[in-house]
Amino acid sequence: MADQDTGVVLAVGLTETLQPAIDGCASVATGRGAIELLRMLRFDLVVTADQLPDMPVWQFVQRMRAAWPWQKWALVASRLTERDEIAARTLGVMSIIEGALDWDAVAHLAGTLRVQAQTTQRQVARTSAKALRHAESTG
Repeated sequence: MADQDTGVVLAVGLTETLQPAIDGCASVATGRGAIELLRMLRFDLVVTADQLPDMPVWQFVQRMRAAWPWQKWALVASRLTERDEIAARTLGVMSIIEGALDWDAVAHLAGTLRVQAQTTQRQVARTSAKALRHAESTG
């Protein structure tokens, strides 16, 4: 869906704001649709509207975080209350975007998350390889 340095984004409930969307961005209108896509594909960042047509956004985020606790996400809010901000931060939001959605900023965040994940994967692979070599040499 995207090249190695570009983050892959899932936009949830943001169909009217997808012009001009970024490359590597999938879009669904509902929380249920997002959960179905998350079951099939890996995304660097999920960006959700604060209002979804089929469920409260907090229910969607809780379900997403329960199934994929590592999933990074951002909230696009048209009207953010203090209570909403606390709920979002409690659920591990990466970014809260109020007002106009800046797709360049979203693409940058997703790309940064992708690079971080790739770096972590390389470090884990190196550590595992060292442990395996050590185990083979001592065993």
